[in-house]
Amino acid sequence: MKQYYKITPEGTKDLLFEECITRRHIQDEIEKIFNARGFNQVMTPGIEYFDLFSIKTAGIKQELMYKFSDNKGKLLSLRADSTLPIARIAATRLQKEVRPIRLYYLQNVYRNNPGLMGKMNESMQAGVELLGVTGLKADLEVITTACDSLATCVDDFRLELSYAGFLRSLLDEMNVSEEVKEDIKEFIESKNYGALDSLLDDLEDTEAVNAVRKLPRMFGGEEILDKAYELSNDKKIREKLDYLKNIYKLLKSYGLDGRLMIDLGLVNRNDYYSDIVFSGYVEGIADAVLTGGRYDKLIDNFGLSIPAMGFGIDVDALLNLTLNNKAFQLERKMEVLVHGEEGFEIKAIKYAKKLRDNGITCEDSIFDSVDKALDYASKKKISKVYIVNESIKEVSIE
Repeated sequence: MKQYYKITPEGTKDLLFEECITRRHIQDEIEKIFNARGFNQVMTPGIEYFDLFSIKTAGIKQELMYKFSDNKGKLLSLRADSTLPIARIAATRLQKEVRPIRLYYLQNVYRNNPGLMGKMNESMQAGVELLGVTGLKADLEVITTACDSLATCVDDFRLELSYAGFLRSLLDEMNVSEEVKEDIKEFIESKNYGALDSLLDDLEDTEAVNAVRKLPRMFGGEEILDKAYELSNDKKIREKLDYLKNIYKLLKSYGLDGRLMIDLGLVNRNDYYSDIVFSGYVEGIADAVLTGGRYDKLIDNFGLSIPAMGFGIDVDALLNLTLNNKAFQLERKMEVLVHGEEGFEIKAIKYAKKLRDNGITCEDSIFDSVDKALDYASKKKISKVYIVNESIKEVSIE
């Protein structure tokens, strides 16, 4: 039987040295944004009951979840999403909390993605959830927080805005099965025009079908919203498009002019989004590095009816981009090596502690000779070695 103890499972990887330092830097920069805006950190279990991620509006396919059972036979899943567990927290432990409730998370999610997709099955996500409030100010707070978070990590990005109910309303007008609707969503999401047209060709030629056919091409600036009015006579939809246009203009005035796009073909696989949705993209990464939106009915599933909005950032995608672009060097630089000769080990450790207390990065020598310590310092590019015996001698390494 073949054994796999020397490799990591597909969709996972080890992080070493510079990768860990860079990831921590990205996390710290994003957390500064969250904390400065009054969001409080929560952490949810890595293991949840399968039922949590299988509620009707979750939009997470069973085959994407890592499933197993506990010792009582109950079906469990690794955390496949962060918003759903936080919705559970809101409806249980935080139901009496003063609103709005501002929460943020920084934790791994686990998705068993199909092979050859190039996606990680274990990825670090950072995000916020603004609970218990709706309206323009709340939407602007979440979206500008998302933009500020991306801006602290990358020099340039693009934010795409849409309305989740637009496609849903068109699909509801079509007399097709749920399976066909899912296929339509998938083709639009991937902008697979050929497959979408072939599927729609087999359906009855209605206004809704023709509107769906045009949807993947409804991508651009503010003018796209003007074209969208022609695709639906629904008064509610038109009001939402008006609201989206107002959001677009306000975000331009925030300083995002040139970074904003309208994409009415934007499809998020999480069906719990109910209103405005958005995605963030950066050059060099094909998939969105940020997704979010309003989900006013999700927490109803847990017995508490409050509106909510949030977003999540793929931290590991930003990590890979940073490392590939070599945008900055974060390799930890050790300043000093302290070597204690025989009989002076504790004296050396105390001296090293004194240096650290004064803000100097310092490593303890574990070598049995001065020559080995000096050779190590040279190879590691440590510029200074302190040799500790009856006295303390400083040696500079060139």
